Amino acid sequence: NIRDLVNDFREQNPDADIVIISDHGFQPHEIRVNLGDFLEETGLTVRNSEKIKSFKGLFIRGLNKLDIFKLLRRICGQGWEHMYERYSQPIIWSESPFISIGRSSYGFIYLNPEFKHESADRIKKLINLIPELNKKSGIKVIHSIFRKENLYSGSKLDKLPDILIIPENGVTFSGTFSDIGKGNLPVEGIDDFHQGIHRLKGIFLFNGTGIRKNFKSDISITDIFPTLAGIMKIPIPKVDGTCRKEIMEK
Repeated sequence: NIRDLVNDFREQNPDADIVIISDHGFQPHEIRVNLGDFLEETGLTVRNSEKIKSFKGLFIRGLNKLDIFKLLRRICGQGWEHMYERYSQPIIWSESPFISIGRSSYGFIYLNPEFKHESADRIKKLINLIPELNKKSGIKVIHSIFRKENLYSGSKLDKLPDILIIPENGVTFSGTFSDIGKGNLPVEGIDDFHQGIHRLKGIFLFNGTGIRKNFKSDISITDIFPTLAGIMKIPIPKVDGTCRKEIMEK
């Protein structure tokens, strides 16, 4: 474990300062929320039922279940991503204001560009609908909901999902749909190859001269650089975050 690694390193390097940082944590997941089902149920994503029922559609969905397209996308690059989404989710775009894509820990919902002229009203209505997922599951699956404008500003804003859903611990959001014949089940158990998912909270461990022993506190990822600079007595430039001086011995 981490404690043993630190102790072994400390024995060999008694004067060294030791810093262990992760940009995210990790956790097991137990529940998947299928945003594709949810959007279809609310009429915000419309699929071609004939393609879904066809043998070709069933074959593609079988490959989708095995994550074959995901593997091909990783091997062959982004060109496979568009093919994957096109064939695994036969969407009728002219009738679908929103689409959810991906199998990340988080929920990514995009507004169809064809509906941009009424984007503000549609996004507001969908954000008000999303908490219904808590009622459908019987437990709280949503930690928080954000519009992209509240998280980021810059030249790449248009590349981000219009709505980002942060899950509760142990919950995964997916843009996929339930299996044929199961009906719309927005919330279901996990039955894929993945044993865990990322979580927002990572770790920041510091052991060294001038650092308070057994001190515990939450720290933002933006505070890490200025804090390390302060400990090393390096001038801190103008950056996001602050130097957390409370971790240092007085």
